[in-house]
Amino acid sequence: MRVSDRYPAEPLVPVDRYPEDLSPYGVRQLSGNVWEITRTNYFTGTDMTPLLRAYQPTDFLHRPEAFPVLRGGTWTAPQICLRTDYRGRGLLTDRRFEVGFRCVYPDRDPQPG
Repeated sequence: MRVSDRYPAEPLVPVDRYPEDLSPYGVRQLSGNVWEITRTNYFTGTDMTPLLRAYQPTDFLHRPEAFPVLRGGTWTAPQICLRTDYRGRGLLTDRRFEVGFRCVYPDRDPQPG
């Protein structure tokens, strides 16, 4: 499906480009930049198990545990996918230019004692 005949002038933008795009939790740019790989398994809803060692890429093709949930849509996705509640599916061994990940870290150091 072709979404548009034109590509945006800037398909990828820094997450702080639109200051009004802020979730109640302080997270920015949750949709439209790139698909974000989550640690949730698409089929089971549980955390992904690291299983990259000792496997070849073709070994993953039919293993349900090799499919993470993708969230957020991308600049190449149909509009229906550009919602935070939309669940996409990826394959761990796929390499695509519109899939990335978000580094998450605590807002501040825990209080001692």
